Amino acid sequence: MIKNKNSGMTLIEVLVALFVIGTIIAGSVIIISTAFGSITRVEDRLMAQNMAREGIEVVRNIILTNSIKYSDPKCWNKKQLPCENDSNKLSGAYTVKHYMANNKFETSLEEKTSPFYLPSDPAEPEKKKLNPIYIISLQKTESEGFYTNDAKDPKENTKFYRKIDISYDEGDLDRMLIKSTVAWIDGEIKIENTFNKK
Repeated sequence: MIKNKNSGMTLIEVLVALFVIGTIIAGSVIIISTAFGSITRVEDRLMAQNMAREGIEVVRNIILTNSIKYSDPKCWNKKQLPCENDSNKLSGAYTVKHYMANNKFETSLEEKTSPFYLPSDPAEPEKKKLNPIYIISLQKTESEGFYTNDAKDPKENTKFYRKIDISYDEGDLDRMLIKSTVAWIDGEIKIENTFNKK
């Protein structure tokens, strides 16, 4: 009986084939894990951007509500009456509070005086932790959920923190400057807008 010397694979050929297959699989795993990491970063930025926009919209809605509710044009930027009192003017740092009252969805701004501590702030390198009073949590009702800075249940906290800064143009006190900042450990989003007295 004659044996064909080329009929089987040698050990070296098997090892080379396993090495090639292993390299392809490892490369695929690295590519897939990088893609999933990128998707998570994009989702975080999108969520933060929407929360920052919501901060601007809350202030805008307060201004529009004031212009409808009060006939006095001096009330456009007030937290409460009387309009003549400048201490009632929206100014400073705020968080957004959404809540249910009498089966009705309500929104308000809560004034804050504590620092925010952005992770990217070079002036505060030792303070990399965001201030927990600004954390955004998910609150659930029987039918849906909503995001708020009013944390009642620490299990429902998100990774995001939001602060709304309201100031006025020095040359034009009828021009409100709003900056809504949403931050998390890996990044931050800032959206700015201006509103003028109508």
